[in-house]
Amino acid sequence: MHQKHQIKIAEPEMLRDILSEVLKECKTHRMAAQRLGITQPTFTRLLNGIVTKRIRADTYQKIKNALGDGSFEWGLEDFFKLSVLSFLESEVKANYERWMTEEHNRLQRRAGAVFEEVFGHPGYHGLFTRFLGRVTRSPERPQPNETRLWIALYRAVEPLAAAAETWGVERSWQEIDQGGQLKGFLRASLERERIILDREEVIDRIHGREPPDEYLAELAEDWQ
Repeated sequence: MHQKHQIKIAEPEMLRDILSEVLKECKTHRMAAQRLGITQPTFTRLLNGIVTKRIRADTYQKIKNALGDGSFEWGLEDFFKLSVLSFLESEVKANYERWMTEEHNRLQRRAGAVFEEVFGHPGYHGLFTRFLGRVTRSPERPQPNETRLWIALYRAVEPLAAAAETWGVERSWQEIDQGGQLKGFLRASLERERIILDREEVIDRIHGREPPDEYLAELAEDWQ
């Protein structure tokens, strides 16, 4: 996944106001930048309006995470998100986050046990670490909050969960393993997930997108 994509800032003045609040609490540009996890030059440029049109996706994520960790004034994270994303883009982002949560929970219930069995198998563990290395540059097991990576891992083995659900009528991973076909199956499944994940940062893809017409119609009805 690409790491240095930039997104357009929707409300530059609001962004500067938010960073001013951070500066008031932190006293200096250096301390404010440290608290936000970004460099001091980046903080100063954003605060002074030198960078008024675009912000790097990873910078956005670092500031959002810092503002939402409970150490700053409540609500500052929400205002920050609105300063970068338009209202409709925020709706797209919220919908995507709901989808990730629901999809992760569904897949974990269905394929979590199978994943742990296959992931821990010495003959196949390397396939997963190589996949993770390609999509994240780290072969380590994802953190619990890396929801989208878990979705990809669970989807790679999801069809193998059908064996337990059908009381053995569908082929289990052990049966496929005995037939010498499991490595090919996993390679294809993981490559499919890698292709899907080969994209810009999520926040960059959200920029410029709007909910479908039927959702906008529902919003209009709610406003009336």
